[in-house]
Amino acid sequence: LDTTVSRPGSELLARWLTQTHPKVEETHARQVLVRELGARTRFRERFWLTFRLVVQEQLEGRDLLYWLNAEFPSRRLKWALLIGTALIIVNLVLFGLFLGVGLPPFWVLSLFVYAVFYLLQQEAVSQVLKALVGLDTEIARFGAILKYLETESYTGAPKLAELCAPLKEAGRSPSAQVRRIKLVTVGVGLRSNPVLGLLVNVILPWDFVLAFLADHYRGQLKQSFPVWAQVCYQLDALIALANFGYLNPAYVFPEITSSAHPIVD
Repeated sequence: LDTTVSRPGSELLARWLTQTHPKVEETHARQVLVRELGARTRFRERFWLTFRLVVQEQLEGRDLLYWLNAEFPSRRLKWALLIGTALIIVNLVLFGLFLGVGLPPFWVLSLFVYAVFYLLQQEAVSQVLKALVGLDTEIARFGAILKYLETESYTGAPKLAELCAPLKEAGRSPSAQVRRIKLVTVGVGLRSNPVLGLLVNVILPWDFVLAFLADHYRGQLKQSFPVWAQVCYQLDALIALANFGYLNPAYVFPEITSSAHPIVD
């Protein structure tokens, strides 16, 4: 019976099957979902196969949750971005005046101040950027299954569509949020080149912008991912039940009521 791929899905299935006082409304709702999934063989097989191809083992998601729940100095990153931007602007203006009107090279002093400020913030910035790279690696493991559920059509399966609705929310869908994180990760990759990293940080507050965006997008994903994961785990358990029913067509759905007296046929 337990053909789940994820450990949380397996635990959820076991919890459903061992309830001593099940709630009738929740049981009826699950029966509707299992019926809808039982008629969608391709969906069940694609879901199972995608999970297997992505992880090759039971899906945990704990490393991803670690990166999402790690505490970072968000206020400090915001102020670092503002101060770093101001110092860059001052430095560029002084450098332009030095070249244009022969102003004494005050830009050397402003550049020195910016360099000191940059080095003082490196610990916090590097912590956030390192977390982003780890987050990008972990979310990629979920990317295939989330994309499949996001793009799948649920016509004729209203309860299934309702269950998967959080993955289709405009502007907050998995593909939209993963795309933003991927763009910031590309920016982090640029700074790994010593020459290019130095150049972009001299003319732009590059690291401060990346750290601010990384923390901001991580905060968004922290709210969304547990919901997406719960949808996946519920589907994992429901598909196990639907597959069991599909392989045993002679079995029937029980008629469950809240009556204290059994119904005798």
